Amino acid sequence: AGILASVDAKVDRAIDPNAPLVMVVGDSVPLLLGAEMSQQTNELGVSVINRSVPGCHLLSSIGPVRRTEGNVRTDVADCTAGGQYRKDAKRYRPDVSVVLFGEFPNQAVQIDGRWSMPCESTYLDATKDKLTTLATDLTSAGGKVVLVTAPGSSLSWLVERVEPGMEERVACTNALLSDVAQAVSGTTVVDFASFICPPGQKCKESVEGVNLRVDGLHFEGEGAAYANRWLIPRVLESAGLN
Repeated sequence: AGILASVDAKVDRAIDPNAPLVMVVGDSVPLLLGAEMSQQTNELGVSVINRSVPGCHLLSSIGPVRRTEGNVRTDVADCTAGGQYRKDAKRYRPDVSVVLFGEFPNQAVQIDGRWSMPCESTYLDATKDKLTTLATDLTSAGGKVVLVTAPGSSLSWLVERVEPGMEERVACTNALLSDVAQAVSGTTVVDFASFICPPGQKCKESVEGVNLRVDGLHFEGEGAAYANRWLIPRVLESAGLN
């Protein structure tokens, strides 16, 4: 939150003065999608303000976050703490905020003195509460919110180095988004995860010669441009802005 509070946002404007303003919110995955989106403003017909923060973890303000290897992370922070996005919504007045937490849900968080993994009720309840507060903050100035489901991975080198059950953890954390959308007026969900990882199939790794996620997690460059061409029209439709 401290990073966002001290840094003024740059709005990358489309030529069209009536283009909707999209605010990008979340961790390093939407940060890089948003960086490419800022180069696609006229193609996508949107103006862009990127307020994502690397290492943003919703539950890091509740307790320590533990890596798969067992060590506690020192590179995470809760970018939603202190009502930062309520302030951003009031200041920048986005037409829609796109929310994505893309890091794979493989790490435990200490909640009430006990380590809890994604899919455990304590973890899911805490995440749902944080997302509900975030969506409420982002809609407080009248803009819409679109929660975006996070893709998993089929890459063996990635899946085999984490706790078993990653696919299930991705599914149960994504399933929370619909509950939040039902609870907060003006909030909807776009299922980006199923576009990248169609049910029952392996996740898309490359399309037309473009590597979508070079490091297995982040969409960058042409991979991000491809993802945004799918994502943004659906975000605008979901928010009633097209």
